Amino acid sequence: MNFKKQIKAPVKKTPLKCWDVYIQSVFARKIPSSHEKDKKTLEYFKHRFNWDTNLDISKENYDALVLTDLNRDIIWVNQGFKNMTGYKPHFAIGKKPSFLQGEATSPLVLAEFKKKLIHHKPFQLKLINYKFDQSPYLCEIRVFPIKNISGKTSHFLALETEI
Repeated sequence: MNFKKQIKAPVKKTPLKCWDVYIQSVFARKIPSSHEKDKKTLEYFKHRFNWDTNLDISKENYDALVLTDLNRDIIWVNQGFKNMTGYKPHFAIGKKPSFLQGEATSPLVLAEFKKKLIHHKPFQLKLINYKFDQSPYLCEIRVFPIKNISGKTSHFLALETEI
């Protein structure tokens, strides 16, 4: 028997000649913006928690969104939170936003923040927070209490912007 080593001819790869057609179909698909994703996520929470609100964030300017319950435990942050702070969303969930604060964060501003939360009315403050790499940044926070269908505040939504 003749057992010669069989050599396979290399497979020729045909170049893609219709790239222009393919790429047009890619760009024809609408890629949702981060604000559109945020809006859809908040719409999901609205139905899940029976919110009675028409909060429209599409016209708002923000870098990050933080949703907390009444105990100020974070239940959701958007992808912008990671971009702004360096912390991954799964790290923040379950923690209080105070994990972002440090030695340069003003105790007076924190006291004002807590006092305003009690009134369950929208407010805005600026404070120094710290990123994952421990670098400080000035953060403008706009807080909106979110009421359920019973008319009671059930959550707080913070729109945060790095200044």
